[in-house]
Amino acid sequence: MSFQYSIRIVTHIMLIACFHTAVLGQTLEDLENSAFDAEYSGNFIQAIAIYDTLIQRAKGVEQYALRLPEYYHQRSIVKCELSRYAEALEDLNMSIQLDGTNCISFELRGRVRLKLNDRKGACSDFEESLRMCDNAYVRELIAIHGDKSWNYDKIHKVYKGDSTFVEYSISSYIKECKAHRDTTYSIRYSLLEKADWAIYWDQALTVKAGEVYRTNDSLYKINYYPSGQKKSETRETGWINLWVYDAEWWENGQLKYCANPNDTNYRTATTYHSNGVKSWEANLWDSQVWGLETCWYENGKKSAEYYHTVFDQDRARKGDYYSKELGSKHWDKKGNEIITDVNEEDLYGAVSYLICGLDNYDADMKVFSKKVYSMLENPLPFPCEEGKVCLSFKVNKNGVISDITVRNGLEESIDKAFVKAIQKIGSWTYSEEYSVYVVVCFDMREFH
Repeated sequence: MSFQYSIRIVTHIMLIACFHTAVLGQTLEDLENSAFDAEYSGNFIQAIAIYDTLIQRAKGVEQYALRLPEYYHQRSIVKCELSRYAEALEDLNMSIQLDGTNCISFELRGRVRLKLNDRKGACSDFEESLRMCDNAYVRELIAIHGDKSWNYDKIHKVYKGDSTFVEYSISSYIKECKAHRDTTYSIRYSLLEKADWAIYWDQALTVKAGEVYRTNDSLYKINYYPSGQKKSETRETGWINLWVYDAEWWENGQLKYCANPNDTNYRTATTYHSNGVKSWEANLWDSQVWGLETCWYENGKKSAEYYHTVFDQDRARKGDYYSKELGSKHWDKKGNEIITDVNEEDLYGAVSYLICGLDNYDADMKVFSKKVYSMLENPLPFPCEEGKVCLSFKVNKNGVISDITVRNGLEESIDKAFVKAIQKIGSWTYSEEYSVYVVVCFDMREFH
């Protein structure tokens, strides 16, 4: 064994010893607070260790012994967060044995029993909980899991057009400069917990359109194209059904994207065109884009670069850290740069501070921009354009918009579409004594 490895082991042992020494030196009230803090900060292993000590010590103090049912109950919740359901059940059994009047403990034990595939025992607990406390959520659980006319053991097969069980969503996207509509079918949310499901494209139930099923502690939702090629897959796992996997494929089998929606680490995300060429790539953290963001055409030529705040790990740890777009470049499909003549200060500094704080205003004009996008005529005449359209306009003291001018345009039909959309808005809430000029830019990425 190396000297460095020995040092690491000794250090780890010392840290554990220090933790237990600190716990043993706390009062019971301190332990309660420490357990609560550890639980709600996500330090579940530490929270369990504190509850272990708290329960052991509370048994010898009459005042705190009365709170043992609560301690067992809370420790069971922490164990559920770690998917340790059998241990959570033992804690709830002890909690209910010590105090059989807490309806919430019965509800929780029922939910734990569902995780352990004990539907009959779960429904018994739900009914006991409902007998003590009227609760709409518990009534819903009984309706889902206590339906005596329902076969819970088989896979339920349904036609995509059966609205009793199936709902659908329609989305649109641009591919090869053409607008496409796409319909996805799914089981109604209220029925997801009731069974495993298979949805079919045809009434003969031979061509699968989707399926929903549980394996161990995970819920899988998968959709298919009529050809049989997998179209999308999501996975939720754990006590709170945390969304941990999201992926989509083109009909030819090419991956569109694959991600963990709950990944909180700084990471690079990539999406792909149907021909396998990258379509977009960026660095993400806290649902924001940082540093360089790049887009490509299907021919492999770069279509745009967007420059954002460079990520700083130290500032991120401190919280309240936000990214801002600092600039961009755009190219046509032949690789020629599209030059803009709008000064960056116009983009981000021309909006007068006098209108800050209004409901329809934010620092980057995103709220106002979304309103303009919603006013655009459909279908749009520019599905494949790259770049920005920048316009200026005047807002008088009554909020009336006038003098709309194109500061930087791409193509006449595009420019006219945005001018017309702003004209439709007509007025903007405003209460100052004089007029201000506003510059706002609209990014063609919104339509890709």
